[in-house]
Amino acid sequence: MTAAGVTAKYCYCVWLKHMLLVDEITGAGVPEIIAELGPGDTIGVGVAALLSGASRYVGIDARRFLNANATLAIAEELVGLFRARNPFPTQGWSEIRHLLDAESFPSALLPASGNATLLSDDRANTISADLRSALAGRPSNMIAYRAPFSDPSVVDDNSVDLLISQSVLEHVVDLRQTLASVFRWLKPGAITSHQFDLTSHDIVSGWDEHRRFSDPAWKLVVGRRPFMINRMAYSTVIATFEECGFRVVRADRMQMAPTVPRNNLAQMWRGASDDDLSTYGGYVIAQKPYSR
Repeated sequence: MTAAGVTAKYCYCVWLKHMLLVDEITGAGVPEIIAELGPGDTIGVGVAALLSGASRYVGIDARRFLNANATLAIAEELVGLFRARNPFPTQGWSEIRHLLDAESFPSALLPASGNATLLSDDRANTISADLRSALAGRPSNMIAYRAPFSDPSVVDDNSVDLLISQSVLEHVVDLRQTLASVFRWLKPGAITSHQFDLTSHDIVSGWDEHRRFSDPAWKLVVGRRPFMINRMAYSTVIATFEECGFRVVRADRMQMAPTVPRNNLAQMWRGASDDDLSTYGGYVIAQKPYSR
Protein backbone atom coordinates (compact mmCIF):
# COMPACT_ATOMS: atom_id res chain seq x y z
CA MET A 1 0.00 0.00 0.00
CA THR A 2 1.36 3.41 -0.86
CA ALA A 3 0.45 7.03 -0.35
CA ALA A 4 1.61 9.23 -3.24
CA GLY A 5 4.29 6.63 -3.99
CA VAL A 6 5.42 6.31 -0.35
CA THR A 7 5.88 2.74 0.88
CA ALA A 8 6.44 1.23 4.31
CA LYS A 9 10.01 0.35 3.33
CA TYR A 10 10.67 3.94 2.29
CA CYS A 11 9.41 5.22 5.67
CA TYR A 12 11.54 2.59 7.43
CA CYS A 13 14.70 3.60 5.56
CA VAL A 14 14.12 7.36 5.83
CA TRP A 15 13.58 7.20 9.58
CA LEU A 16 16.57 4.97 10.26
CA LYS A 17 18.83 7.03 8.00
CA HIS A 18 18.08 10.26 9.90
CA MET A 19 18.25 8.50 13.26
CA LEU A 20 21.55 6.76 12.52
CA LEU A 21 23.27 9.94 11.31
CA VAL A 22 22.01 11.89 14.31
CA ASP A 23 23.05 9.14 16.73
CA GLU A 24 26.50 9.08 15.14
CA ILE A 25 26.89 12.65 16.43
CA THR A 26 25.03 12.48 19.74
CA GLY A 27 25.49 8.84 20.80
CA ALA A 28 22.23 9.26 22.69
CA GLY A 29 20.12 6.65 20.90
CA VAL A 30 16.46 7.19 19.98
CA PRO A 31 15.07 10.35 21.63
CA GLU A 32 11.68 10.45 23.36
CA ILE A 33 9.82 13.19 21.47
CA ILE A 34 10.11 13.16 17.68
CA ALA A 35 8.61 15.71 15.29
CA GLU A 36 8.47 15.62 11.50
CA LEU A 37 8.05 18.64 9.27
CA GLY A 38 5.92 17.97 6.18
CA PRO A 39 5.01 14.28 6.53
CA GLY A 40 2.52 14.60 3.68
CA ASP A 41 0.13 11.75 2.90
CA THR A 42 1.38 9.37 5.58
CA ILE A 43 2.97 9.53 9.01
CA GLY A 44 4.75 6.23 8.44
CA VAL A 45 8.07 7.81 9.47
CA GLY A 46 6.47 8.64 12.81
CA VAL A 47 5.26 5.07 13.29
CA ALA A 48 8.81 3.86 12.51
CA ALA A 49 10.13 6.23 15.19
CA LEU A 50 7.69 4.84 17.76
CA LEU A 51 8.59 1.25 16.85
CA SER A 52 12.25 2.20 17.41
CA GLY A 53 11.57 3.37 20.97
CA ALA A 54 10.36 6.97 20.78
CA SER A 55 7.50 7.73 23.16
CA ARG A 56 5.70 10.43 21.12
CA TYR A 57 5.56 11.66 17.53
CA VAL A 58 4.22 14.98 16.21
CA GLY A 59 3.59 15.44 12.48
CA ILE A 60 3.55 19.09 11.41
CA ASP A 61 2.22 20.09 7.99
CA ALA A 62 1.26 23.18 6.01
CA ARG A 63 -2.21 21.72 5.49
CA ARG A 64 -3.86 18.37 6.10
CA PHE A 65 -2.71 15.81 3.52
CA LEU A 66 -3.08 12.55 5.47
CA ASN A 67 -4.43 9.47 3.74
CA ALA A 68 -5.79 7.45 6.68
CA ASN A 69 -6.19 4.09 4.93
CA ALA A 70 -2.72 4.18 3.38
CA THR A 71 -1.18 5.25 6.69
CA LEU A 72 -2.79 2.33 8.55
CA ALA A 73 -1.59 -0.15 5.94
CA ILE A 74 1.94 1.25 6.03
CA ALA A 75 1.95 1.11 9.85
CA GLU A 76 0.97 -2.56 9.84
CA GLU A 77 3.71 -3.40 7.36
CA LEU A 78 6.28 -1.46 9.39
CA VAL A 79 5.73 -3.74 12.38
CA GLY A 80 6.73 -6.68 10.20
CA LEU A 81 9.80 -4.90 8.84
CA PHE A 82 11.11 -4.12 12.33
CA ARG A 83 10.32 -7.57 13.70
CA ALA A 84 12.17 -9.15 10.76
CA ARG A 85 15.06 -6.71 11.23
CA ASN A 86 14.72 -6.06 7.53
CA PRO A 87 18.05 -5.17 5.87
CA PHE A 88 18.57 -1.90 4.07
CA PRO A 89 18.49 -2.07 0.25
CA THR A 90 21.77 -3.02 -1.38
CA GLN A 91 21.64 0.07 -3.61
CA GLY A 92 21.82 3.61 -2.25
CA TRP A 93 22.01 4.78 1.36
CA SER A 94 25.82 4.83 1.09
CA GLU A 95 26.11 7.48 3.82
CA ILE A 96 24.97 5.01 6.49
CA ARG A 97 26.65 1.79 5.30
CA HIS A 98 29.32 2.06 7.98
CA LEU A 99 26.59 2.15 10.64
CA LEU A 100 25.01 -1.16 9.60
CA ASP A 101 25.99 -4.69 10.62
CA ALA A 102 26.85 -7.60 8.31
CA GLU A 103 23.12 -8.14 7.70
CA SER A 104 22.66 -4.46 6.70
CA PHE A 105 20.70 -3.69 9.85
CA PRO A 106 21.52 -1.02 12.49
CA SER A 107 21.94 -3.52 15.33
CA ALA A 108 24.06 -1.11 17.39
CA LEU A 109 21.17 1.34 17.52
CA LEU A 110 18.45 -1.34 17.80
CA PRO A 111 19.90 -4.44 19.46
CA ALA A 112 17.94 -7.67 19.15
CA SER A 113 17.54 -7.74 22.93
CA GLY A 114 15.12 -4.81 22.68
CA ASN A 115 12.73 -6.53 20.26
CA ALA A 116 10.68 -8.24 22.93
CA THR A 117 9.76 -4.94 24.56
CA LEU A 118 9.62 -2.46 21.66
CA LEU A 119 7.87 -4.80 19.25
CA SER A 120 5.64 -6.78 21.59
CA ASP A 121 2.03 -7.37 20.58
CA ASP A 122 0.87 -5.11 23.42
CA ARG A 123 3.03 -2.17 22.31
CA ALA A 124 2.25 -2.63 18.60
CA ASN A 125 -1.46 -2.71 19.43
CA THR A 126 -1.13 0.43 21.55
CA ILE A 127 0.62 2.27 18.71
CA SER A 128 -2.07 1.10 16.27
CA ALA A 129 -4.87 2.26 18.57
CA ASP A 130 -3.21 5.63 19.10
CA LEU A 131 -2.69 5.98 15.35
CA ARG A 132 -6.38 5.34 14.67
CA SER A 133 -7.33 7.93 17.28
CA ALA A 134 -5.00 10.53 15.81
CA LEU A 135 -6.22 9.88 12.26
CA ALA A 136 -9.80 10.32 13.44
CA GLY A 137 -8.94 13.60 15.17
CA ARG A 138 -9.31 12.17 18.65
CA PRO A 139 -6.81 12.65 21.51
CA SER A 140 -3.82 10.31 21.41
CA ASN A 141 -1.01 9.82 23.92
CA MET A 142 1.65 8.82 21.39
CA ILE A 143 0.74 10.56 18.12
CA ALA A 144 -0.28 14.08 17.14
CA TYR A 145 -0.86 15.54 13.70
CA ARG A 146 -0.89 19.34 13.48
CA ALA A 147 -1.97 21.24 10.38
CA PRO A 148 -1.70 23.97 9.35
CA PHE A 149 1.44 25.12 11.14
CA SER A 150 1.15 28.76 10.04
CA ASP A 151 0.61 29.44 13.75
CA PRO A 152 3.86 28.34 15.48
CA SER A 153 1.92 27.64 18.69
CA VAL A 154 0.68 24.34 17.17
CA VAL A 155 3.71 22.82 18.92
CA ASP A 156 4.81 23.80 22.42
CA ASP A 157 8.09 25.69 22.69
CA ASN A 158 11.05 23.67 24.00
CA SER A 159 9.15 20.38 23.71
CA VAL A 160 10.84 18.36 20.91
CA ASP A 161 14.00 16.23 21.16
CA LEU A 162 14.49 15.62 17.42
CA LEU A 163 12.79 17.16 14.37
CA ILE A 164 13.36 15.76 10.89
CA SER A 165 12.23 16.39 7.32
CA GLN A 166 12.72 14.59 4.02
CA SER A 167 12.51 16.57 0.76
CA VAL A 168 10.53 19.37 2.38
CA LEU A 169 12.72 22.45 2.82
CA GLU A 170 12.78 23.14 -0.93
CA HIS A 171 9.00 23.63 -0.83
CA VAL A 172 8.90 26.04 2.11
CA VAL A 173 7.83 29.53 1.05
CA ASP A 174 9.40 31.36 4.01
CA LEU A 175 12.32 29.22 5.14
CA ARG A 176 13.50 31.69 7.76
CA GLN A 177 10.11 31.82 9.47
CA THR A 178 9.79 28.03 9.37
CA LEU A 179 13.25 27.41 10.82
CA ALA A 180 12.60 30.03 13.50
CA SER A 181 9.52 27.99 14.50
CA VAL A 182 11.59 24.79 14.50
CA PHE A 183 14.11 26.52 16.74
CA ARG A 184 11.38 27.41 19.24
CA TRP A 185 9.88 23.92 19.22
CA LEU A 186 13.19 22.17 19.98
CA LYS A 187 14.46 21.73 23.51
CA PRO A 188 17.81 23.39 24.26
CA GLY A 189 20.52 21.07 22.94
CA ALA A 190 18.08 19.21 20.67
CA ILE A 191 18.83 18.27 17.07
CA THR A 192 17.14 18.81 13.71
CA SER A 193 17.96 16.74 10.61
CA HIS A 194 16.93 17.56 7.01
CA GLN A 195 17.42 16.08 3.55
CA PHE A 196 16.47 18.49 0.75
CA ASP A 197 16.28 18.37 -3.05
CA LEU A 198 17.40 21.40 -5.08
CA THR A 199 16.58 20.08 -8.55
CA SER A 200 13.83 21.32 -10.87
CA HIS A 201 11.52 18.49 -9.67
CA ASP A 202 10.82 17.74 -13.34
CA ILE A 203 8.75 20.91 -13.68
CA VAL A 204 11.12 21.69 -16.55
CA SER A 205 13.59 19.41 -18.32
CA GLY A 206 17.10 19.31 -16.91
CA TRP A 207 17.89 19.13 -13.21
CA ASP A 208 18.97 22.81 -13.05
CA GLU A 209 16.82 24.32 -15.83
CA HIS A 210 14.65 26.08 -13.22
CA ARG A 211 17.56 28.48 -12.68
CA ARG A 212 17.05 30.00 -16.15
CA PHE A 213 13.83 31.74 -15.10
CA SER A 214 13.32 35.07 -13.36
CA ASP A 215 10.87 34.98 -10.44
CA PRO A 216 7.92 36.34 -12.50
CA ALA A 217 8.62 33.89 -15.33
CA TRP A 218 8.93 31.00 -12.89
CA LYS A 219 5.53 31.77 -11.39
CA LEU A 220 4.03 31.52 -14.87
CA VAL A 221 5.75 28.16 -15.45
CA VAL A 222 4.49 26.69 -12.20
CA GLY A 223 1.00 28.20 -12.39
CA ARG A 224 -1.41 26.60 -9.94
CA ARG A 225 0.45 23.31 -9.66
CA PRO A 226 0.99 22.24 -6.04
CA PHE A 227 4.71 21.52 -6.25
CA MET A 228 6.09 25.06 -6.09
CA ILE A 229 9.77 25.04 -5.11
CA ASN A 230 11.57 27.98 -3.55
CA ARG A 231 14.73 27.63 -5.73
CA MET A 232 17.08 28.48 -2.87
CA ALA A 233 20.78 27.84 -3.26
CA TYR A 234 22.44 25.35 -0.91
CA SER A 235 24.55 28.06 0.75
CA THR A 236 21.39 30.10 1.41
CA VAL A 237 19.72 27.14 3.14
CA ILE A 238 22.72 26.59 5.41
CA ALA A 239 23.05 30.33 6.13
CA THR A 240 19.37 30.47 7.12
CA PHE A 241 19.88 27.78 9.75
CA GLU A 242 22.71 29.84 11.22
CA GLU A 243 20.70 33.08 11.07
CA CYS A 244 17.95 31.38 13.08
CA GLY A 245 20.38 30.53 15.87
CA PHE A 246 21.29 26.94 15.02
CA ARG A 247 24.76 25.47 15.24
CA VAL A 248 25.28 23.48 12.04
CA VAL A 249 27.07 20.25 12.96
CA ARG A 250 26.92 18.45 9.61
CA ALA A 251 26.35 19.86 6.11
CA ASP A 252 26.63 17.67 3.00
CA ARG A 253 26.39 18.73 -0.63
CA MET A 254 25.16 16.38 -3.37
CA GLN A 255 26.78 17.57 -6.58
CA MET A 256 26.77 16.98 -10.33
CA ALA A 257 27.83 18.99 -13.35
CA PRO A 258 25.47 21.89 -14.15
CA THR A 259 23.77 21.80 -17.55
CA VAL A 260 22.96 25.52 -17.89
CA PRO A 261 25.87 27.84 -18.81
CA ARG A 262 26.30 30.70 -16.35
CA ASN A 263 25.46 33.35 -18.95
CA ASN A 264 22.10 31.60 -19.60
CA LEU A 265 21.05 31.73 -15.96
CA ALA A 266 18.55 34.22 -14.57
CA GLN A 267 20.23 37.31 -13.15
CA MET A 268 19.60 36.13 -9.57
CA TRP A 269 21.78 33.04 -10.22
CA ARG A 270 24.63 34.50 -12.26
CA GLY A 271 26.65 35.47 -9.21
CA ALA A 272 26.25 32.09 -7.50
CA SER A 273 29.37 30.12 -6.59
CA ASP A 274 30.46 27.18 -8.72
CA ASP A 275 29.70 24.95 -5.74
CA ASP A 276 26.10 26.21 -5.52
CA LEU A 277 25.57 25.80 -9.26
CA SER A 278 26.68 22.17 -9.09
CA THR A 279 24.68 21.29 -5.94
CA TYR A 280 21.45 19.38 -6.62
CA GLY A 281 20.66 18.48 -3.00
CA GLY A 282 21.84 18.63 0.56
CA TYR A 283 21.69 17.18 4.01
CA VAL A 284 22.06 19.16 7.23
CA ILE A 285 22.10 18.34 10.92
CA ALA A 286 21.84 21.36 13.23
CA GLN A 287 21.59 21.82 16.98
CA LYS A 288 19.74 24.33 19.08
CA PRO A 289 22.35 25.59 21.55
CA TYR A 290 21.80 25.09 25.24
CA SER A 291 21.91 28.88 25.65
CA ARG A 292 22.11 31.87 23.31
